[in-house]
Amino acid sequence: MSDSPSKLDWIQAFRGIAVLLVVLTHARYFFLDTPTWPLAEQLMLPGAMGVDLFFIISGFIMVYTTRDNDGSRAYVVNFLVKRFARIWPVYAVATVMWLVVVHNGLGYFQYRQLLVNLMKSLLFYPVDVNAPLYFGQALPLGWTLNFEIYFYLIFGASMLFARLRWFVLASWIFLTTILIPVADGTFAFEALAPKNYNFCYMHIVTHPIVLEFLMGVLIGKLYLQSWFRVSSPIVALHIMWLSIAIVIWYAFNGESHFHGPFQWGA
Repeated sequence: MSDSPSKLDWIQAFRGIAVLLVVLTHARYFFLDTPTWPLAEQLMLPGAMGVDLFFIISGFIMVYTTRDNDGSRAYVVNFLVKRFARIWPVYAVATVMWLVVVHNGLGYFQYRQLLVNLMKSLLFYPVDVNAPLYFGQALPLGWTLNFEIYFYLIFGASMLFARLRWFVLASWIFLTTILIPVADGTFAFEALAPKNYNFCYMHIVTHPIVLEFLMGVLIGKLYLQSWFRVSSPIVALHIMWLSIAIVIWYAFNGESHFHGPFQWGA
């Protein structure tokens, strides 16, 4: 642990690993249309699991950094404002810069529908519900923030319930990602499975990848329990190396091939 009690060095290292994995998976396109492409695709595509790792880390960090939550509206508002301030300004600038570069200037901003798409993207709202998971955001990689912001909103709302916060959060996610899809016949753990809702944001709310945040919350709750700690450094090291070996095996054994709680998220 670092000198700051609210900041864990090892979780920052995990974030770095997640970033590196994502960079590697996108870097494979440098080999596109070359004889090396099949090998690059096989070795580097699983790096996309860094996104799933980010979602799980988010759930963990929310538990760890809000353990002093007093259940007040002021605390929740402060929590949401800080999260929004850390994400939205950078995201907005990056999105506009991306559009200017890709469209060779300001051409993108001359069309009303494209401006509507931009506004939806900046509001973390699905642009194209027929493209599940990615949803056609103006900045393609911005799809991850749709889920991050949604999780922050429901996590913040759950804090208002004080001692019942974890029950409320888990119940809401269980209701929206499992019970509602089962009831309307669209239940599937596959990240690209299509759904049909009149309210477009339901495609975010009911998406199974939200379960990865809940997985992170569970890990965070266990981490804070003294009985769950491994007291022996030797045992801890063995668990760590075994875990790494399992992840590598699972990534390349053909059983996992995409995002999702029972794919790379697992």
